[in-house]
Amino acid sequence: MPKLRHAKAALLLRSAAVVVACLVSVSCTEEPPCRLYLPVYDQFGDRLHQFRVTRLTPLQNPQVNLLALFPHKVRRAGNDQLIVDRSLLGRELQVTLEDQQGARITQPLFFTECFERVSFRVGLTAGYGDSVRELVIGRLTGCRFTGDWWVRAINMFGPWTAPAIPEARVEENGSFRLKGYMLGERHIVVIGKDKWPVEAVGVNIQEGGINDLGTLDLSGRCPP
Repeated sequence: MPKLRHAKAALLLRSAAVVVACLVSVSCTEEPPCRLYLPVYDQFGDRLHQFRVTRLTPLQNPQVNLLALFPHKVRRAGNDQLIVDRSLLGRELQVTLEDQQGARITQPLFFTECFERVSFRVGLTAGYGDSVRELVIGRLTGCRFTGDWWVRAINMFGPWTAPAIPEARVEENGSFRLKGYMLGERHIVVIGKDKWPVEAVGVNIQEGGINDLGTLDLSGRCPP
């Protein structure tokens, strides 16, 4: 009998320890579902709130709308947010958003992170002339531009579609000419030297025209 009482006491102590551990830890609670953030921007980088998610499909089976057929797996948390079951992590998906005028955006995504953000871009800014290779020019001041100074540009929102990231060197007088495949949308232009990024600026690229950044003063930020 004493041994039985000791065994029961030990079991109660272990049970109490588990309860206490659950109270101070989230490990005993069910993991929350994931969330997909799907913001939409226009070609100038302005947020558009009128778009609403209408479809989420497996990339290999676009006929299956998970949003409509499996509401226990996928549901809206707002026009451009989805609550997604963790079982879909690691899947290649395709999402569609629409506005009230019928404009539609469809874009693939690889669902790798539980709280994932995938941006969309609609619209392009077009000018006149050849829009195959756009040109961005500018001049830097405030540093000595000797050594490996460089400029790179990449679109700010939506999928990256260019065959290569446009890149150029900075001349010793601070001038640069960045020419490459760029669509008429907002870009991030990064200026750096060697392994140090020095400045990043937002630029609205216009297709078929010369995009002049003017003079950028880098005083006080010169790398070694």
